[in-house]
Amino acid sequence: MLQLTQVISVLRRHKLAAILLAVEVALTGALLANAMCLLSERKALESLPTGYADETGVIALALSDLPQEGLADAVSRITTSMKAVPGVQAVSVTNASPYTSRAGESGFSLLPEIERATHQAHFYLVDPSFLKVSGVRVIAGRAFHSDEYEAADTFPPSASVALISESYAKAIWPDESPLGHTFYLNHLPVRIVGVTADVLRPDPSRWASTNTIFLPALPGQVMSNRYLLRISSEPDMALNAVRQAVRREMPSVTIDNDNTGMMSQLKVAYFASDEATGRVLTATALGMLAMTTVSVMGLSTLWVRHRRRQIGLRRALGATQASIVQLFLLENLVIAGTGAIAGVMLSYGISLLMMDEFATPLITPWHVGIAALVLIGVMQVAALWPALAASRLSPGAVIKGC
Repeated sequence: MLQLTQVISVLRRHKLAAILLAVEVALTGALLANAMCLLSERKALESLPTGYADETGVIALALSDLPQEGLADAVSRITTSMKAVPGVQAVSVTNASPYTSRAGESGFSLLPEIERATHQAHFYLVDPSFLKVSGVRVIAGRAFHSDEYEAADTFPPSASVALISESYAKAIWPDESPLGHTFYLNHLPVRIVGVTADVLRPDPSRWASTNTIFLPALPGQVMSNRYLLRISSEPDMALNAVRQAVRREMPSVTIDNDNTGMMSQLKVAYFASDEATGRVLTATALGMLAMTTVSVMGLSTLWVRHRRRQIGLRRALGATQASIVQLFLLENLVIAGTGAIAGVMLSYGISLLMMDEFATPLITPWHVGIAALVLIGVMQVAALWPALAASRLSPGAVIKGC
């Protein structure tokens, strides 16, 4: 208690330096905590499986500028040209796939009398080849029957049955099987006939990642420009061969490179902006941490020089080397603790601002706590060398030099 009183007295005499260092600690802690939160959130999203079997064997291809006259014939010619490419095992026409632009977002309700949508999902329109190409597993119920597929000329199509991802089904009907339940899409009843293993939506995020539903459809006006291919050959070679085959078959068609590629490539592209943001945040946080470390070492060294006489008198009066080290570390701990507490509040303030502006997740107490402990630990280590130097001062030499 006596040491703490002495520490507070010292800090009052050097309050400007102590306040500035505490502010630096708060800023560093807030930045470090938010950087950790965003990076861990991105890593969690990146680790989610797409739901496709053997993703390395699946290619997504997106086209534009398909002829509206004779669209069905154009799609048939394109799929036939793709199937003729060596190494292409099967082709499926759909409206979207994971890590591509979404094309089937819609609300729905569970009761016919409710006018407004009560739930939101991404609806994948899938043809009869989809399950074979993607490898998505139906884990309960059944797959679609051949007579349940109709041309998708409008969205949503007039499908009467659906498959639903497992986790989304549990979120809607937590205590019962979803099989046989009916939901209402655009006021039309749709019955759940099967449950699939979780499949990612095109734009997975913290807020929604597997709220996906599948509707049976055949190529039409709203389902003609996205293709999935199951391949057995080297992916890059197969993709290049498919591009060339499509261009030969229909030169007027444009390949949408942003939504074309192997799943791994699309995944990297989807998270590219988050990756860049994460690198900037990490570099900034580490830079601030380094600056704070240097500031602590510099300030502690300066205080040792200014207080040589005081340290010598303490040593002459019987203070041990350990007590001198403890005194300086306690001074540093008070500053670090004050800055860390301010940093906690600042962390949540920055996180709330980012939530409002960029829809990022709210920082967790775990990230705030880890950042505070790391910062305090680094500051204590930074102050240790000047503290040890102070403890080694000879009482006689210091007093004689004064």
